Amino acid sequence: MPQEYIYIPENIIEARKKIVPANRQKKKDGFAATEELEQFVGKLNGYSADMLKAAALSLSAEEVDTLAGYLPYNYYAVSQKKLFGILRYRLDDRSIRVLFRQWQEEFNNPECNAFLKEMALSEGPFQRLLQKCHIRGDVFAGILDSGQIPIGYDEQLIGGKYSNGEDFEKRLRYFGVAQGSYLDIECKRALLTFCGKTEYFSCSQDNLLDILRTYDRFMLRKFVLNFMDKLSLSELQAYPALASYLRQVIGHRNSRTFKAFFEGVPEKEVQKYIDWIHIYKINSYFREDVRSRFWKQFRYQNVLRYPLSDVVVMEFETCVAVEFLGEKPGTIYLCEKEKFTTYFYDKLDAMDNEDLQDYFKLHKDQCIEYRNHTGRWQSHISSLLIRRRLAEKIKI
Repeated sequence: MPQEYIYIPENIIEARKKIVPANRQKKKDGFAATEELEQFVGKLNGYSADMLKAAALSLSAEEVDTLAGYLPYNYYAVSQKKLFGILRYRLDDRSIRVLFRQWQEEFNNPECNAFLKEMALSEGPFQRLLQKCHIRGDVFAGILDSGQIPIGYDEQLIGGKYSNGEDFEKRLRYFGVAQGSYLDIECKRALLTFCGKTEYFSCSQDNLLDILRTYDRFMLRKFVLNFMDKLSLSELQAYPALASYLRQVIGHRNSRTFKAFFEGVPEKEVQKYIDWIHIYKINSYFREDVRSRFWKQFRYQNVLRYPLSDVVVMEFETCVAVEFLGEKPGTIYLCEKEKFTTYFYDKLDAMDNEDLQDYFKLHKDQCIEYRNHTGRWQSHISSLLIRRRLAEKIKI
């Protein structure tokens, strides 16, 4: 099956910063908060319930359009029940187009969304408009109920049947999303929570990171789960800046933020994230040298670097591996956790690199194994870890 192409603007964040404010103001022309508009809205909202029909029939076509265009914004935070009641009497193909277009600039008004949902589920001009936009009324109602409208649209764009629009831009137009609208920009931003490997590869790491920084917790979680699902561990390690950012935002595996972020996520997916972070840390600490290529093939409970002593401690279930950084790599030490805690742990933040190497040499008999980086050290250490069931290998 050929890979379909989905367009992600390379400079989407900069475009969003520049286009959205100017565009939203432009689309509000005629509906901006003015003294005249406030008086108009106040007048309509002042009618009694039994006068709404008469008020509606007295409005000119331009005034009906003004009312329709105002409703998504509700600048003056008034109860909109009467305003919707008036519009119902005058709702036609023209006014519903105005309302729908302005809604795409301000789609987070609960009262307006409730009104649109009612219209979407009833025969009338809005259902006819949605049909022209290739969306069933019940599907649009579901998008409104989702609480994340751009994501709701994207689910339809990626999972549905389309006209002859193969790329994402054409799909947006096919579903009636106006080019340059706020909804248009947000749909493109939300796309990264759904797309496939090819689309991720088409974005630079810096561009992806810029987008992630704009995500709330909900969207970031959707992105992370989709990103890990689409990419292998080998491919994930090509995104160190993303791993670094996620470490800061999500926290370490025993933190409250980490547990809250991955609540309800299958353990296999959580473990893949942990493996990704550990690979990132190993690559970062060893600067992707021969030791990095060796150690990142294992699964760890934790990987830590101690700045003062400049050592890396890789924690397995029952033992730890200790590697010295600096100009002289030194000796690899494998220690049972209990003996490591007793003899070595409190020295990691108390000694410099040279003194700690001397200390380990002095107490090397407390270790399971110690080996220099000479000869076939990789096969020797790997065989020992696997033979004694001290470590588990991962596929990268």
